[in-house]
Amino acid sequence: MKKVFLIICLFSISFFVSAQEIAKQKQVGLVFYNFDNFGISFKTGTNKSAWRFNTMMLTGREDEIKGDNLERKTTNFGFGLSIGKEFRVDVAKNLEMYYGADLGFNYQKSKAETETKDNLLKVTKIVESKIFTPQLSFVLGMNYVINDKIVIGGEILPTLRYNIGEETEKRTGMNVLEEKRDISGFNYSLSNTSVRLTLAYRF
Repeated sequence: MKKVFLIICLFSISFFVSAQEIAKQKQVGLVFYNFDNFGISFKTGTNKSAWRFNTMMLTGREDEIKGDNLERKTTNFGFGLSIGKEFRVDVAKNLEMYYGADLGFNYQKSKAETETKDNLLKVTKIVESKIFTPQLSFVLGMNYVINDKIVIGGEILPTLRYNIGEETEKRTGMNVLEEKRDISGFNYSLSNTSVRLTLAYRF
């Protein structure tokens, strides 16, 4: 009887300890690429592993140049979505390492319109492109846990992507020209634009 009681006590203690080690956790935060592109991140799971959901505003800018014989206007817009899984390991007090993978896609649209004047001749060139990009990213990151609620993180994302896109060029002037080009193809990247910073709140 004593042995049975002892076994029950040991089982209860081990269950309590494991319950303390693995706790449910959610996290929402702001995500930055180079501090000029931003998005929102949401994670749900436990303190050991979590599902990742990210939405990124890749680009959104408009530039214009005007001169005596030249006018140029460019616009660029893009966004991205991804879903993935990460696994966390405590490496020191208030410091976590995590690794995993994301599956996502990006969409980017750009337009460049250039107008040049030479005596009485005006030449206009318009280049437009639309690119849809499925991609697979590998994730390796670190979190600094300021307290139970606030987290600052950084991660690198080596990415394999396939661009599906088309570019259209139109010219007017002495001659009218319209040309379409296929700009699809594989691409692999690991650069400073592959670094993502996060400021998050846990609950």
